[in-house]
Amino acid sequence: MGRRVLKPGQKYGRLTLLSKAQKNGRSGYWLCKCECGNKKIVRSDSIGRRTVSCGCYGKKVLEEQHKRKLATKYEDFDSKAYSPYYRLYHTWGHMKSRCYNANNNVYYLYGGRGIKVCDEWRDNYQCFKKWALANGWDLHAKGMEQSIDRIDPNKDYEPDNCRWVNAQTQALNKRNNFFITINGESRSITEWSRLKNIDPGVIRRRYYKYGLRGEDLFNPIPREMKYANNNKILFKDEMVPVVDLCRQYGISDATLRKRYERGWRDDELIKRPEHKPLIKMEYKGKMYSISELCNNFGFKETTLRRRYSKGLDVYGNEKSNNSDKQLENKRVKATKKKEGM
Repeated sequence: MGRRVLKPGQKYGRLTLLSKAQKNGRSGYWLCKCECGNKKIVRSDSIGRRTVSCGCYGKKVLEEQHKRKLATKYEDFDSKAYSPYYRLYHTWGHMKSRCYNANNNVYYLYGGRGIKVCDEWRDNYQCFKKWALANGWDLHAKGMEQSIDRIDPNKDYEPDNCRWVNAQTQALNKRNNFFITINGESRSITEWSRLKNIDPGVIRRRYYKYGLRGEDLFNPIPREMKYANNNKILFKDEMVPVVDLCRQYGISDATLRKRYERGWRDDELIKRPEHKPLIKMEYKGKMYSISELCNNFGFKETTLRRRYSKGLDVYGNEKSNNSDKQLENKRVKATKKKEGM
């Protein structure tokens, strides 16, 4: 079979040959025009074989298979790491993943609650990109400086419900944020802490533990309120200082308070912890503690404790079977000695 001769005007698949061309300084390429109107440089040995179109034919086949328009990563280069819009493209991809990929770690917060991406954005990255550039997306901003945020957390991703904000602003727009209203102004605890220059943990403790409200949240806790219930606990029908109980019974303050919070009262509060009996296991005819077996013979503590709980010996064998084996071995040795004599 002779070598194929390519000439301008010939048609292979959807490609029509226009003229010879070079790519990356190499010859052996042809400039072709596709039926869809696009022009593409193709290697000579690929024309009509591996390449029959500019890429539109493969896309059409996939569209028929998936029965919906494909993602536009086949139309542009923003999905490539060297694209200046790479971060925007991945924002679009992650947005869809949160809503439609059940394997996504946060799917239950988005798609699991019925949150969707509008049809205008879901199937058309270019449309999403156009909206982003027109609504404040900054090409030079870093990831944490700019994130897509839904104005109403209970609505879908759509142009009227989305904006570009930094991570700090987005964190304040969460469903689980708790807002405190003071003088008719509602803010989250984090916002009040920044406004008043007070640690958010302090405000939270004053609100929940001491029941303070309004402007009292920003003022120091009165001494009589702070120590009224903290320095004494109920012990045998009397309010006794915690310090006295600690000194009398040799129990730490933290242990005593933790027991009291769990509902322990009277003698349960001051009882000393019961020490577990020392575990010993037989090894080579002698009894050793687990720590001695680990330090002297190289056993692992977790392994020994597990075997002990199952009623096994240090080797993991049943104790009864092991003793029978030892007796049998002794009998065999004794028989051999007699035969040798």
